[in-house]
Amino acid sequence: MVEQLLTDIAQDTHLDKIYPISETGDYPDLLVQSDQSKNAYLFDVKNDFRRIQKNGTLSYGNYNDVNQVCKKNWTSNSFPIRGTGKSVWNGRSTVWQFDHVTVNKSIVKALIGTFPSYEEAAWNRLVLDFGSNLIWAGHGIIPPSLVTPLDKACQDKTLLTLKQDLRQFLMDNEK
Repeated sequence: MVEQLLTDIAQDTHLDKIYPISETGDYPDLLVQSDQSKNAYLFDVKNDFRRIQKNGTLSYGNYNDVNQVCKKNWTSNSFPIRGTGKSVWNGRSTVWQFDHVTVNKSIVKALIGTFPSYEEAAWNRLVLDFGSNLIWAGHGIIPPSLVTPLDKACQDKTLLTLKQDLRQFLMDNEK
């Protein structure tokens, strides 16, 4: 869904090269750039939610959850493009290879999430690693196939908010 939002705002932001990256958890989810852009943008997207623990209380995003995001490879200059993996014969055996996209610009990393509900240590780690590059939808995002007529207005408002905030983030960083 975020990839579609980025496509929708590409005309405004002039960031028209959007790549879903990685088939593993080692990299963020999306790379966005253009030939004319000042920066390249890496986004990790999390549909955060509170979990009900066995004792019935709600848990929040913990340090372990955040650490999984923060320890991804945010600094490479080459990223595997999701969906391009193929088995290639190398003369002795087959190996799994991906097409890659190269980044030759400064990288701005950001986390896109649904709602900032984290334990204090986890929140501190997010702020340490991302600074103010945290973009929140303000509400859970429901997969399109599960949106009921009752959910539609809420979903539309959530996606509009996220789209506006994402556009502003990119335009501010391209100044």
